[in-house]
Amino acid sequence: MRVNMNVSAVQDERGPRKSKTPKIPEINTIVPKNWKTRNEYIYEIGAQIFLTSLRQCRFNESIAILPKADQNEILNKTWYQSFVLMAAFWPTNLITLLSGSNSSVERIVATLIASHRAMRLDSVEYNLVLTLVLCRPDLCGSAEFRNDLTTIGTNAKDALMKHAAFKSPTRYYGILACILSVSEDLAGYIKIIFFEPSVRNVPMNHLVSVIT
Repeated sequence: MRVNMNVSAVQDERGPRKSKTPKIPEINTIVPKNWKTRNEYIYEIGAQIFLTSLRQCRFNESIAILPKADQNEILNKTWYQSFVLMAAFWPTNLITLLSGSNSSVERIVATLIASHRAMRLDSVEYNLVLTLVLCRPDLCGSAEFRNDLTTIGTNAKDALMKHAAFKSPTRYYGILACILSVSEDLAGYIKIIFFEPSVRNVPMNHLVSVIT
């Protein structure tokens, strides 16, 4: 986005694929020498995460059944939750990159990503959590699909509760707490760190609508 690149040309291989949750690497992040500044490196990572997370969202069953306009309506209100979820599994350790900053905003976002990373979601949990994030019948403009979204959301919630119970009796509630911790106020922080300097006044709903 910073250099007006074509979003269709960005390689998805740098991030998680549609149906799998990658392993969490334990690495120390160092800004590569080919990047002049730390901030430019952060903008590039942010663009990759945003692109990959939105494309993955559009493949999710709770979104895929909807017309494009309804998809956009839901993604406009949930993009920051799927962004944080994806950032927690991204190969570049953003927690290390952001937590050492003098910016309180960057440290807050680093803590948020760290809380998601600490959950160590497996692939089943990851996809069920993403479904719960996206399953928003209250945001769907097409009344004919609201019942479908309600059913999908209920099934995903039940499946997540049963799956998480095998690991811990309280795990399900911890996962829900993580989801709810990503508030709309924090969406503004994410935009400041990863997008605002490069996209300036372009609204996030425009960026959401052009990624398919």
